[in-house]
Amino acid sequence: MTRRLDIVLAFLLMLLSFYTLRLLFERVKNWRRLTVFLAVVIVTAAICASYSLGPDTWAMSQDEYDAAQYIWHVDRGQLNHCVVGDTYPLLAVEAISGGRIVGGGFPMNEYFSQPKLIELLKKLKNDANPEAWREALDITKSEYCWLVINKKDFKANEFFNSERINSRGFGEMLVWRYQK
Repeated sequence: MTRRLDIVLAFLLMLLSFYTLRLLFERVKNWRRLTVFLAVVIVTAAICASYSLGPDTWAMSQDEYDAAQYIWHVDRGQLNHCVVGDTYPLLAVEAISGGRIVGGGFPMNEYFSQPKLIELLKKLKNDANPEAWREALDITKSEYCWLVINKKDFKANEFFNSERINSRGFGEMLVWRYQK
């Protein structure tokens, strides 16, 4: 409903603007001056809006890109893939793999949501344990699984410290591989 309402409101605003401009042109005798003035105001408003209301997007860091490349380099020969991470690192893995690793290998529901992936990411962020890893491996039917995460978001524990040999750092990013 909201998506469709935006279009309707934009259409109504355009109709109202055109009607107001038509009334102004009918009542003003020196319409050329008014046209120049309105053009300057509209262009200025458009420029200000494009800078102030522009997309507030996040840009991928070189560390995230390097981590995604590493995962694809090691994982490229696998049939089933398992990558647990936030949205943007997973999108990088998908792009680098040419669409072979979509959503980290986890199932998506009809709304393109991945509740199992989100749940596992929370578990592995806060308390990485073998049970969470096994659950990820069972869901994806993979031989091993990756965790790609920003180091500041990850809480290391005894299990991670015992498995540290299977992890690799890429600047701010941590890539940890767990195998059955």
